[in-house]
Amino acid sequence: MLKEWPLVAFTILGQTAVGILLAMGLPWIVMGTSASTWTGSTTGIFLAFLGIIFGLLALAAGLSFFHLHHPFRALRVLANLGTSWLSREILFELTTMAFVLLMAGLIWAGIETRWLLKTVMGMACASGLMFLFSMVRLYRLPTLPVWGRLFTPFSFALTTLSMGTLITALIWRAFAGPRLFAYELLDYASLAVLFEIGFVLIRDPLHGLRIFRPVRSLRPPERVPRGLLIGRLTFLGLGLFLLLVLQKLGLDAAISDQWLFEPEPGPVLLHLGAVVLVLAAEAAGRFLFYGLVPRPGD
Repeated sequence: MLKEWPLVAFTILGQTAVGILLAMGLPWIVMGTSASTWTGSTTGIFLAFLGIIFGLLALAAGLSFFHLHHPFRALRVLANLGTSWLSREILFELTTMAFVLLMAGLIWAGIETRWLLKTVMGMACASGLMFLFSMVRLYRLPTLPVWGRLFTPFSFALTTLSMGTLITALIWRAFAGPRLFAYELLDYASLAVLFEIGFVLIRDPLHGLRIFRPVRSLRPPERVPRGLLIGRLTFLGLGLFLLLVLQKLGLDAAISDQWLFEPEPGPVLLHLGAVVLVLAAEAAGRFLFYGLVPRPGD
């Protein structure tokens, strides 16, 4: 199970990157009234967002090589687009990175054509969603029914929502104030974390209220430590507590007219703590996920 850390890193980083892209891009596509939303005092912030998204996707791709016995064969990964969801997954990841890079280039060059910016951002978001869809389909195999259940897409989607909204809100809080789009990301992040707690308690395949009952198989029995589940729920609960503290104390900063402003350290540290706790919970949950199907000989 622990040997699968490259896949744990790849899936979490990839889903987080897409979550940030959706949390940042979709509101602008829907609510942005002019191209000037991307220019002026906020230009640097959006470029930072796009840089973080591109960096997370690139890091995810790089770490995935540690899972390969023959890394050089990865050059042929796109050779089976017609039949392999792995090839499609990598294709959509690269396509998402390309659209994000193109978006950054347009903003950097000062191109303010409204329809062009929205089209490129829409294509980036659509490609990111297809990347997630391909990732889900890759694990929903008829021969591995424990991964073929709805637990897999819901688990991946919750990681995308939780980490994406949390980190997006953290960047706004640290650099521009949390209400740039006049909607509160922390509300969505809190709901996502709360829903994930309930989902794990009910649907965890080994320890939830509705466990998975496997058929007879020659595969070795699962030996997934229950401590990982306890740790996941504990981290999620603590992260949710910090989010509720942030909302209860009303620590939202006002929107700044400057790209960088002096944020209060208290809210930023509380928010950062919530991100770290939820990230730890997602890592524990992903190790549990890969532990559902141990390799022969483990």
